[in-house]
Amino acid sequence: MNRGQAIRVWAIVAAVGLIVALLALDQLMPVARAQTEAPTPEPAPGATRVRETDGAVMVYVPAGEFLMGSLEEDGEVIEHPQHTVLLDAYWIDRTEVTNGQFEQFVKATGYRTDAEQAGSGGVWAGYYPVPQTAKGADWHHPEGPDSDIATRSNHPVVQVSWNDADAYCRWAGGRLPTEAEWEKAGRGTDAREYPWGNQRASCEYAVMFDAGGEGCGQGKMAWPVGSKPAGASPYGALDMAGNVSEWVADWFGPGYYAQSPANNPPGPDHGTGRSIRGGAWTDAEYEWVLRSAYRAGGKPTDKDNTTGFRCAVSGSQLAPSAGTPAAPTGTPSLQGGRISGVWGSSATDVFAVGASGIVLHYDGRTWSTIENGPMLDLLSVWGSSGSDVFVVGYPGVCLHYDGKTWSPMKSGTFNDLYSVWGSANNDVYAVGAGGTVLHYDGSTWSAVKRSTWSCLYGVWGSSAQDIFVVGGSGTILHYDGSDWSPMDSGVTDNLNAVWGNAGDDVFGVGDNGTIVHYDGVAWSPMVSGTSVELDSVWGSTPNDIFVVGDAGTILHYDGLGWSPMSSGTTNWLISVWGHSSDDVYAAGANGTLLHYDGTAWAPVSWQ
Repeated sequence: MNRGQAIRVWAIVAAVGLIVALLALDQLMPVARAQTEAPTPEPAPGATRVRETDGAVMVYVPAGEFLMGSLEEDGEVIEHPQHTVLLDAYWIDRTEVTNGQFEQFVKATGYRTDAEQAGSGGVWAGYYPVPQTAKGADWHHPEGPDSDIATRSNHPVVQVSWNDADAYCRWAGGRLPTEAEWEKAGRGTDAREYPWGNQRASCEYAVMFDAGGEGCGQGKMAWPVGSKPAGASPYGALDMAGNVSEWVADWFGPGYYAQSPANNPPGPDHGTGRSIRGGAWTDAEYEWVLRSAYRAGGKPTDKDNTTGFRCAVSGSQLAPSAGTPAAPTGTPSLQGGRISGVWGSSATDVFAVGASGIVLHYDGRTWSTIENGPMLDLLSVWGSSGSDVFVVGYPGVCLHYDGKTWSPMKSGTFNDLYSVWGSANNDVYAVGAGGTVLHYDGSTWSAVKRSTWSCLYGVWGSSAQDIFVVGGSGTILHYDGSDWSPMDSGVTDNLNAVWGNAGDDVFGVGDNGTIVHYDGVAWSPMVSGTSVELDSVWGSTPNDIFVVGDAGTILHYDGLGWSPMSSGTTNWLISVWGHSSDDVYAAGANGTLLHYDGTAWAPVSWQ
């Protein structure tokens, strides 16, 4: 081998060695590589992405300000005042969710809608003041049992309640958009009247009734999604006016705009109805309803053939698909949300849970936030001990704490779960939307045979053979160890919570200042002295009982009557629990946590 050949061989060997070394370095230093990679550019306004779960096309809405609502001389009072809102970036479905997509969800989960469970839905046969109740109407029979969706796979799904829409979006890996997100996606940043501009609504731009009674010539039903491309919003969202109205995430608050935060408004803390946007095919020269600023509301269980929904995802990148209501983890933060439940096994072992997966714990000295908690909305907490704690929330969320870690449990439902209580660790009940009653036997949750369709908000018992459940429209159910039976509450207001000293000394509290008492024979009303919504009740003895509710309300019962206490706050109070007469906690909106020491209520610092 001459010198030139030797040099070439050496060069080849060196090159091979360098390649091997670089490959090894590539394997050994992924973090360093990631740090030097160029950041992913932000999508352009209106850019599209496909959601893996259901194939939905989403459009991108960048972060920034827009004008929300209407000027004083325009629109309706509930659209006033027009105000500037700053939103983070998000993606929103280009069209409403279709029958075909909803069918994927049902097949994957076995989900049954509120209409299917109730056996009926509302049907608008044309422009009538209200929909007519039709037995057998549901999402796959939109106008009743004689209709079907065999040729309507690409039509928007209807006969879905807010509960159904919320469950779908969570399954798909997203959520319902807020009112603010929906409105910005529909009108952009120039305060236009309609998604397409300020031109009057017509069949060129929207699927609407068009005053002639023929739904733009299609007949009295919605059209396939995206049928009116001329009506696209500035971000390319379609059907934001007409076709079907759409559920959004917020509680409906007619006066909310006057107190709405400027950044990412989440809607009111609570309410009786959820917000609806967008107008529908029934809206004729009634183009007023098709405006982007128009607002309406409905009960979370309402469903008819003119209302559907679309989903949203936060951030500039699409979130991974969820598939089930499992428990994603992260660092919980209330972000102005609420603490919905408080319970403890002792004075030095107290838990509080709430919005955005917040889980707080008190060890007798300080309150601390449990990191890496379940990032879900948690509504109620109860345990048989400090190492056997159950938490429920929505949609169908059930979690268990064994003293070390939180674990998701299979509840078997997507319905919201509002309250949990048990007589032992193998005899636990959770109640919720649509008359849901679940029982945990120590190994699995199972559904109890439904005896009402009312939402059930509270559960408590004196023993395994003496359990009370309360809910909407004065509903009270009783379990005697073998059967569930209804009880006559004597009231029609919603009952939100129940608690007792014994089986013959039970209290229920609810809307409009309602308090009812059970003496072992019958329920009777009590004079509360207030008309606000009451949401929780707890006592240490028959003569020392606390009730909390809206507007910072705290009532105390001394065995003779109810009297108000000074809470020092006007925030909505949602939960009350104590260890003794001088060790009581109340929790509520905006991260409120109060403590009563037997003399006065005082705020607790935990953040």
